Amino acid sequence: MVLTPYFLGSDAGYSLHLFKQSIKLANFPVNQFSRGPEEWRNRTIYQLLTDRFAQPKSNQNTTLCASNRNEYEIRRYCGGTFVGIAEKLDYIKDLGFDAIWISPVVKQFEKETQWGVGWHGYWAQDLYTINEHFGTKKDLKRLVAEAHKKGIWVMVDVVANHMGPQRGLIPGTKQYVESYIPFNRTNHYHDYCVIGNDWDNQYKVEHCSLGGEDLPLPDLDTVVNVLWCYERFTVDDSGFVKIGNVNGEAKVLYPVKQLTGTGICNL
Repeated sequence: MVLTPYFLGSDAGYSLHLFKQSIKLANFPVNQFSRGPEEWRNRTIYQLLTDRFAQPKSNQNTTLCASNRNEYEIRRYCGGTFVGIAEKLDYIKDLGFDAIWISPVVKQFEKETQWGVGWHGYWAQDLYTINEHFGTKKDLKRLVAEAHKKGIWVMVDVVANHMGPQRGLIPGTKQYVESYIPFNRTNHYHDYCVIGNDWDNQYKVEHCSLGGEDLPLPDLDTVVNVLWCYERFTVDDSGFVKIGNVNGEAKVLYPVKQLTGTGICNL
């Protein structure tokens, strides 16, 4: 079963360029296996939402998310996995693509909200753990290996701006942030406020939360605290990094100053 595909790729090279420039400013060597921005600009990238792309042959459920009219279903997991993607690489290659850009791979909050759950990958809870709905770390590495055999590069979406929302808790409090891994202290985040529709206010864009008052996405203070770098998933020659929405698309690029062995970058 192939779920509804979603593809795009216009800003991938530019995002990679910003990431590598930040490392260059810090005199930190770029992973030797990563591809450069010029190389990425020559690739045709198929962006997909992992959960919505393909269920694995070994675990087909044709009734799950069968109708795009069922709002309850489409706000929850539909069964797409890393294995499902790997099984459809020839399909992607036959379309003329030579790179894929997959959803964020980390563990999401499992609790229900009025907007469903984090099937899309943008509501992170634990940055050290793979989203079990997508598969295992071994499944992810196997996907990259199979893609490379077919001449397809792999880019993993990275959300550096915020963590996932929590319904029923007061934003900005210790109780609200203590379940995040590793950013479980209030000083890891900007003081609570919501951007709302005030996109012309640069301070709000850089310091306030996406989402609404009913379900805000807690905004990480990426300037004075920490940024997840995904170095642990740079397997062989993938060069997959996309930094998504850093600091609310701040106008100032803050260089990475230090990379620790845990996969955390201090800014």
